[in-house]
Amino acid sequence: MTTNKNHHRLELRVAAAAFLLLAMAVGAPPAAAQTSDARFDVVCIVSLSDAKPEARPPCVDSIPVIRFSSEISLAVEHAPEVDFDDAAEPDPARLVLFLEGKAIPGSRARVGKSYLNEDGTTTTILTFRVTRDLSTATARANWKEVIVAARHRPTLAISTGVENGAPARTRAEVEFEVLDEIRLFWWLLGAAVLAAIFLWTAIRTGLLRDLEPAPAGDPVLEVPRNRAYSLARVQMAVWTLLIALAFLYVWCLTRDYSGVLNTTALVLMGISTGTLATAAGVDSQKLKTNEQTLEDEEAKLAAAGGQPAVPPKVQALKNQTQACKSEGFFRDILTSADGPSLHRLQFILWTVVLMVVFATGVWETLTMPEFDETLLGLMGISSGAYVGLKLPELKS
Repeated sequence: MTTNKNHHRLELRVAAAAFLLLAMAVGAPPAAAQTSDARFDVVCIVSLSDAKPEARPPCVDSIPVIRFSSEISLAVEHAPEVDFDDAAEPDPARLVLFLEGKAIPGSRARVGKSYLNEDGTTTTILTFRVTRDLSTATARANWKEVIVAARHRPTLAISTGVENGAPARTRAEVEFEVLDEIRLFWWLLGAAVLAAIFLWTAIRTGLLRDLEPAPAGDPVLEVPRNRAYSLARVQMAVWTLLIALAFLYVWCLTRDYSGVLNTTALVLMGISTGTLATAAGVDSQKLKTNEQTLEDEEAKLAAAGGQPAVPPKVQALKNQTQACKSEGFFRDILTSADGPSLHRLQFILWTVVLMVVFATGVWETLTMPEFDETLLGLMGISSGAYVGLKLPELKS
């Protein structure tokens, strides 16, 4: 009988222990409460303007709003043996800000006032500036995740810790305002001005049009703005405008210009520039060949005593050595004398797709997206196909 009672008590103890473990698991801090192996915790966000000579830091009750280049102060509670100075551990020079568990490189701590309560616990105020450093791949990846999180969540967990370590435990939260309305307004104004200049240049000048010589005595084609649009020139101009606007967008909102341009932007600019240069070389070589062939045909025609009507071959050669009249923007870039061209359509389609992806990435993450080798190779293949098939292509 006694053995059964002892056994029953043992079962009750095991059940109680299991229940206690389950309760601890259910009551564990949520994901927002970051953990760290550091010997300090973030107590709250403080307002330095409300600091008074009292035994506890001036914690704010509301959730503050932070922006790029703004400052935020955290009350960090630590044990008496922990001291925030250059000779102790942790060294404040190594501490950075953490947003949603991601380290913010460059946001170094500035040590402020310390408070000692009756329990012997010390709380020190650390102030950070929200600095956007994109000098490393890790920093760019962290900022991308922080900005995406700020766009989809009302608040972000904020903490501090060593850049390559884990953040301190915290329940403090902030609202991160990614789009500053005033800065966005100035960017929209600048973008509108640049877009207007681009459109005026495209419509009123010959900057984006064919450069072949106009027919002698043709008053229409002697004016550059009447000539057909060049697909390669249009593509290079649009990529240049898009990357310039993306750079200004990031700079206006973050005041950061170092590390904004990346390899993808440079490669895209290089592909568009190379496409134009190669296409111009192809057109120049075709022009010289057609002019020489035209001279030979005209010499043969003169030696034969001439004809009352110009032979079709000679007329076709004359057309290939002269500028063409514009038939409308889309018809100019999509067609040649043979009609709509599939390689032109493919070139335009992939250019537009990558431009949309590029612009969307900049808008959502405030960083220029990094295309992998496959996408950049696809862009290069489309450009190469366009240039290669210009050789047999007749001008419209």
